[in-house]
Amino acid sequence: LFKYFAAYGPGSDALKHIKISIKNTPENQTLAARTWREEKILYNNDHLKDPLMKPFICFLKKYDWISAATFPVFKSGKIYAVIAAVSDRTGLFNKDTIGLLERIVKLMESALDKINLKTIENRFERFKKYAEKKVGHASRYDALTNLPNYETFESEIKKQLETGRRSGGTAAVIILDLDDLKTVNDFYGKATGDEVLKTIADRLLKLAKNKYKHHSFYVSRLGGDEFGISVFSKNADEDISAIAKDILKEINVPYISDGLKLELKASIGVTKATDFTSKKADPDTLIRMAGQAMYKSKAMGKNMVNFFSSDEELGVVEYYQKLRNIEKALKSKEFVMYYQPKVNLKTGKIIGFESLIRWLDGKGGVISPAEFIPLAETSDIIVDIGDYVMEETVRQVSRWAEAGSERFNAHLSEQWQVSVNVSAKQLQKYDFLEKLKKVLRKYPNVKPEFIQLEITETAALDNMAYVKEIIKKCGDIGITFSMDDFGSGYSSLLYFKELNVKVVKIDIAFVKNMLNNADDTLIIESIISLARIFNREVIAEGAETREHCIILNMLGCSNIQGYYTGRPIPADKVIEWTGNFKLPEDMIQWKDITLNIDDFPVALAYTQHNDWIDKLLELNRGADVSIDADRVRNWKECPFGRWYYGTGVKYKQIKEYKEIGKVHKKLHLLAYKNLELTLEGKYGEAEPLAGQIEKTRKELSRLLFSLAKVIAK
Repeated sequence: LFKYFAAYGPGSDALKHIKISIKNTPENQTLAARTWREEKILYNNDHLKDPLMKPFICFLKKYDWISAATFPVFKSGKIYAVIAAVSDRTGLFNKDTIGLLERIVKLMESALDKINLKTIENRFERFKKYAEKKVGHASRYDALTNLPNYETFESEIKKQLETGRRSGGTAAVIILDLDDLKTVNDFYGKATGDEVLKTIADRLLKLAKNKYKHHSFYVSRLGGDEFGISVFSKNADEDISAIAKDILKEINVPYISDGLKLELKASIGVTKATDFTSKKADPDTLIRMAGQAMYKSKAMGKNMVNFFSSDEELGVVEYYQKLRNIEKALKSKEFVMYYQPKVNLKTGKIIGFESLIRWLDGKGGVISPAEFIPLAETSDIIVDIGDYVMEETVRQVSRWAEAGSERFNAHLSEQWQVSVNVSAKQLQKYDFLEKLKKVLRKYPNVKPEFIQLEITETAALDNMAYVKEIIKKCGDIGITFSMDDFGSGYSSLLYFKELNVKVVKIDIAFVKNMLNNADDTLIIESIISLARIFNREVIAEGAETREHCIILNMLGCSNIQGYYTGRPIPADKVIEWTGNFKLPEDMIQWKDITLNIDDFPVALAYTQHNDWIDKLLELNRGADVSIDADRVRNWKECPFGRWYYGTGVKYKQIKEYKEIGKVHKKLHLLAYKNLELTLEGKYGEAEPLAGQIEKTRKELSRLLFSLAKVIAK
């Protein structure tokens, strides 16, 4: 047993009567016992959630011992004692706090070899006071910037409000969030990001000291890339506006270090208090309002200042009411899962399903996830929704396995995977993997290989190293990952390179627009090529028409998810639906057509011509659009024309090639004539040509697909 030596603080007297064994038994897994046995520093930042602490939970709660760290003390090279530090806060024991306490312990070890026990007791008291002072500072100040932390910021606002109640004036809370600091961390490393944060802290302190030294100007770091400034001014409101603008000006000064130059931007929100008797004149409300104004700055394009208004207050109330409604719906089991099939166009077979959440509104209606998931993602409730979706999906797969036909179960075990959306917040929770394993243990007939996790909102992945480790551990038990909405964010390539995902899903926005936007088609082709180079599978989401599927298949993306091959269906209809599924007849003739990169313009021609023809027809209807008249007039110089009269000449012996040339020229001539009449205001004469243009466009499309079919053979 440990022998009690000395202690200080709540619960210290009780320690004299607690017996702590050092034996390695299941009930002796305290930090102190483990530190003695393992001879290393250990810490736990939330005792109450640690199952090993169950025997001591009443004691821990009584004395508010939330977190703790234990340090081995050596004398003459052998372990001699264990020192424990406890706190009533979660997360106190970080790198800096541990380092400080470790240095104190090392000093004690040095003394142990030279002085007697009485001297140690005296020094212990001095060290204890020193440590209390340092730990007290650490509990009130940010370790990186040495600025006051959130709790201290709240206390300062309270003081300023008290001053306002006594003598009047204007109190303001300013919240600023550095825009795109995560990108700096991802591309240049966290060390660079930390230096940027320290630089911003220094700039704000200098601004307070130099320009606003006659104001009460208090700077804090609230966490992550967020800073808070509380200001009290005896003068008019204009002072607050000027201060906010000066803060933004300071932030916008580029960060320069060792040849690296970074443009810095920030979104800033401000709220003011002049009526100090109002219920709103409290720190929590003012911080929340300033935060809402800051988020408005982000939504309006970032790098700007916004002031909170009473109108926005209604928005805040509505925001929290909507979150409560979502929480209530979750508890009331108003959420149900639908399953959208994924199909391979070449084989004509189902390759899996995606589990999609829907909200039954109680009136017979179904609320789309687009109406509540983005809101949920601003709160931790997205984690609760994610946990619900995970369990419901695995439970449903288990039901299918029990109730499905022999043919259904053969597909389920050998070919299909059901994908489940996982938000960045959910994935980065410390207990994500354990929750996942628990669900799988609950339904043992569901093999991990049946499940694929689809990472949504990848831009919110803050801890890349942790996410990589989670993906690896999931892979060890057979679960694969896919990356949703690939290509939509500027950091997609970074995640593609860093994360070991099996599948990339092309962002639905590119797929939806590809028939009318050549740039989107080019992006899709690039994503497909990139996936092929890195040996990743690729799937396109949002393929709603036959034309979408034909072109995607031509470009090398045969895996499709969209209305053309199957809408989301309720769970109880899946077995029946799969038994009846067949690839649509009008798609079968195109399923084996894939183009080489040299012939990509054949597919691109479809979208390029649709693009400018749609604009021309919009112009006919009076829309304000811009059209390149020279491109319309000269059929040989449009992108498709350059291919047709250039590298495409190698296909001149093909019948369809010759016919395409005639129809292509006819389309341009009709279009140019229509454009001339429209620009001259002769809409009546232009209108009949619009019908001919539409008919000729369809004929060109038919011939292009026929040519592609011949080329592929």
